[in-house]
Amino acid sequence: MKSALEAGDISLRDFVNQGLRAGVARSELAQTVRMKLAQQSSEIEQDTAAVAGACRSLRLVLLSDTHGKHREIDVPSGDVIIHAGDFTNYGRVEDAVDFNAWLGELPHRHKLVVVGNHEKHAVWSTDTAKILTHATFLRDDVAIVPARADGAPPLRVYGTDFFWPNERHAPLASIPQGAVDVVVAHGPAAGFVDGGVGCPLLLEQVERIRPSLVVSGHIHEAHGIASGSCDALRTTTFVNAANAPGRNRQGRGHRAWPAIVVDV
Repeated sequence: MKSALEAGDISLRDFVNQGLRAGVARSELAQTVRMKLAQQSSEIEQDTAAVAGACRSLRLVLLSDTHGKHREIDVPSGDVIIHAGDFTNYGRVEDAVDFNAWLGELPHRHKLVVVGNHEKHAVWSTDTAKILTHATFLRDDVAIVPARADGAPPLRVYGTDFFWPNERHAPLASIPQGAVDVVVAHGPAAGFVDGGVGCPLLLEQVERIRPSLVVSGHIHEAHGIASGSCDALRTTTFVNAANAPGRNRQGRGHRAWPAIVVDV
């Protein structure tokens, strides 16, 4: 009976009633109840601290696929800008240079950028970090963003190099579960704001890593937000932050999708 109480299979009231009927001494029952209450109190305090610690008071402004039209985007205020790639149109270096200048004009404290397919094969691709002097360029690397809330942990953002769906991507496989809070990959994970063409292998890694946020783009018409739908992803939010208009918005007076804002 005591093991059932410890496992949570029986309420305190039923435990006491069954114990009295079985002839267990009241002092022994009282001691067990006190220990159980102390355990529950400790668990509640730990859960409360974990929730408080996760509230970093950071506002993330999410962009992708601006394709040289970055100056046409209305960028909301916030603490961190994350751009998920394709900031140029067909890898034009003048787009990259002006994108960097534009970033320098924005007031956000932290600016994180990964490449998309338009930059991956540009002639200047290996010099991307030198061009983006007003951003932290992530290529299979982690950026640590300090929280604004006292005592809250920093935000750990992992940005990938560009890879096509179903390509094995070794750096993702090396990330332990729980090691990062945000994954930024230009192409979306399969089944989540991906227009039906996302990467199954990326989804496999996200299920293992379990970040709280996945930021992507690439599939313009899939712009939006989705929540994880299984146990491994129940705390993960997927964002397709593509700003370029998708096929279903062309000809309707819309030049671009808006930025997406997420508070963490």
